[in-house]
Parts: sequence; structure tokens; C-alpha cells
Amino acid sequence: MSRILWGILAIGAASYAIAAFALAPKARLNNLEGQALERATRHRERGDWDLAIAELEAAREAGAEGDILLASLGTAYLKMGEHDKATPLLAEGVAGLRQRKNPVGVAAVLLREASYALFSCYLREGSPELAWAVAEGDKGAMHPYVSRAIDWGYADLADQIIERRLSHDALGVPGSERTTLETAAIAADVERDDLVGALETWQALSKSLVQRPPASLEVTVQQLRQLGETAVAAENSDAARERQRIARAEGYFRLGLRTKGLREITGENEPRDLANLAKAVKLQVTALGELGLVNDAIEARLRLLELADADVEAQWDLAQRLRALGRFEEAERALKVVLEREPHRGRAWLLMGDVQRRLQRPEAACEAYTTGIRGILEGSVSAADQGIDTASSPMVKALVTACENLADVAEKAGRREDELVAWHAILDLAYRPEKIETEPPANWLAERARYRVYRLTGEAPPPLPSVEGALGGMLFGGR
Repeated sequence: MSRILWGILAIGAASYAIAAFALAPKARLNNLEGQALERATRHRERGDWDLAIAELEAAREAGAEGDILLASLGTAYLKMGEHDKATPLLAEGVAGLRQRKNPVGVAAVLLREASYALFSCYLREGSPELAWAVAEGDKGAMHPYVSRAIDWGYADLADQIIERRLSHDALGVPGSERTTLETAAIAADVERDDLVGALETWQALSKSLVQRPPASLEVTVQQLRQLGETAVAAENSDAARERQRIARAEGYFRLGLRTKGLREITGENEPRDLANLAKAVKLQVTALGELGLVNDAIEARLRLLELADADVEAQWDLAQRLRALGRFEEAERALKVVLEREPHRGRAWLLMGDVQRRLQRPEAACEAYTTGIRGILEGSVSAADQGIDTASSPMVKALVTACENLADVAEKAGRREDELVAWHAILDLAYRPEKIETEPPANWLAERARYRVYRLTGEAPPPLPSVEGALGGMLFGGR
């Protein structure tokens, strides 16, 4: 009997060993993917999309092919303007994520973001059928797809999505989404040049919807109709006709019809009068950027700088776009122009710190970060920054990211005083009375700031108000 028992145990042990051996590579790849995604997320938070791509591509080369990794990589390539690389990755990632029964957390958020991105990629390629398949397979809100279809000039596709959503799940559509979807039909009518139909749709919706569509929609459609009538009735000069085209483009852009608006002011319709051309190219910059055509937007911005006097805001916009695409030396040149004219523009100093960090110049990065952080926290900023609420979550998040970057660069470079600037700034933000727990900086980061200040100075900062008595507070002996 004992021999039989030992035999069974031996067989079981062997089976377990075989199973463990078979699963080991998969476990290793899952772990590799998880680590790559974690590092990529950190790079993404810093705006370093090229480094995020490098991390994810390295994981792919090692054999990781998870749907989250593929969708994340596709999204990153899209941010860098590399649509051809992004589309197949997004398609495979979305397909895999949708096969999960109930994706939650990161997977759910990424699925939504990747689905919208893939939809736009297909429209950019001129494949509305593939875009429709993406929208049809989504069980969530449809208005992001509708707005993108209108963006790219596919009015019939927008109508198709609206009809499916409102007819198949009429009771399950929230009131706010219903208003958004039905209001989008007005823009779809304008895309087809049916301005009379757009006004009739607006009037019908004004009577039927609980939440009336914005009156600005009717005003814009009426203005477009008047512009069309004026163009037909009058024989204007070339410059006057160009101004009418620009006015129509502005109306289309207000309705979200970016592709239609661009057609009015590009190609053979592009103005020849220099003043009109400068205004048209300025509109192109915004519309191309909103369509995700980031490289085209930069080229338009560079062209605008050649056409008109380069104001500070134009250089600032260019610097942000160049930094986002990893064109650091060009971004540095644009930032120098900005800071020569406005030496107290704190956000420009933070961006200069980012650029210098990526150019592997730690001393210059520390100086730029320190100047920007101190200026913003002390309120000695330029007029352009005075309208920025430094207590708002986006601004605080930008400051915290800059502080983390400064601390990292300064520690590696052995610049103790600069590192202390970073950690003290994080603590100032953590101690602010209006801070709520979900706002940056996170408690773990503030506790790290307390620890690093203690290690660097020998003095223990007071415990955080929200975690008094927790491990961080006891670590330094309380107040």
C-alpha cells in the first residue's frame, strides 16, 4: 500500500514539475511585461514618450506580446506622430483587450483610449469601414467616436454611430450623452453643406430635448450661411474672398469640423495675401494639432514664424511641441528665445530643465528646474504665468514632476543644494492647507521627501497632516 502511495506522490510531483517547467517561461514574460509597463508609465508621466517606446520595444524583443503592452506601445507611437507603426499595434492590442470578459482598472482605461486612437487612425487612412467596426465593438459611450468622425469629415459615419447608439440602447443612454449625440447631427449636416437642414435640426432639438443645444451652434450655422450668400452675391477682391474663406474655416473649427475647415485654407485655397496667409497658417497649427498630426502642426508653426514676427507665445507653443516629439535641440533654441524675452516665465524654465535633462546636461538641468520651481512657488513669474492657478491640480502635478526630475538629476550629479530645493518644494506642496488626499504629491512621495531631507540635513521635517501617527510620522519621532 505504501508503495502505491509513494508511486502516486511521485507521479504527482513529476506532473507538478512538468507543469511548473511549462509555465515558467510564461511567468517570466508576464513579469517582464509588467516591469516594462511600470517603467514606461514613469517615462510617460515625465513626457518622455520616446523612452517609454524604448522600454516597451525591448520587452517585445524579449518575447513579451501582451495586449496591454501592445496597446500601450501603439498609443506611445501615436503620441510621437508615427501613425504607421501605431495602427497595427493598436489593432492587435484592442482585439486582445476586448476578448477579456470584464476589463477593469488600467486595462479598461487603456482599452478606451486605444479604441478611440485606433478609430482615428483608420479614418486618417481613409478606411471608414474599419473605423465603424471599432465603434461597433465598443459597449461604452459613443460620442468620442462621433466627434472624431466629424473631425475627419465622415458625416455619414457619424450619423450611423448616432443612430445605432440611440436605437439599440435608447433607455440606457444618459441624458447628457443623448444631448451630445443628437447635437452632433447639426455638425454632420454642416459637413454635408446642408446648412438649412442644420438649422432645422437645431430648432427641432430645441423643442424636444430636456437640455437645449447651445445657442452658439445656431449662431455659427447662421454665420456660415450668410458667408455663403455673400460669396455668391458679391464680386469681391481676392483678398476679400480669402478673408471669407478664413471666416468659414473658423466657423467649421468651432463646430469641430477640422478637416472641412482645413480644406478652406490649404492647398489651392491657401491665401496669397501675406496677412491672410499668416492668419490661415495659425489656424492650421491648431487644427492639425487637434487632429493628432503633430509633425504637420510643427511644420505649420515653423512656417508661421517665417511669415510673421515671432511672438513669445508662438515660440512657447513651438518649444512644447518640439519637446513632446523628442526634438530637444530645436526645443532648446525656441526656449532660449522665450526666456530672453520673459526671463521669469516659470513654466518655460521647467521645460528647459526637461530639455537639458534629456540632452544629458545635469548642471544646466538643475539650474533650470531650480529657477522655475522657486519662481512659481514664490510667485515671481511673468505676466503669462500670472493667470495660471498654481494651486490647480494640473499645475501642481507639473511642479511635482519637475521636482522629482530635479531630485533625481541632482542626486546623481551630487548637487546636494539642488536636491534639497526639490524635496522642500514637494513638502511645501504636501503641507498646503487646501490639499486633499487624492491630489499630488502622493503621500509616499512626500514621505520620501521627508526621509531625503533628514538624510541630507540631519533634521526631521514634521509629519504630514494627513498621515500623522503613521509610519512616516513615527520614523522621525513625531512632531
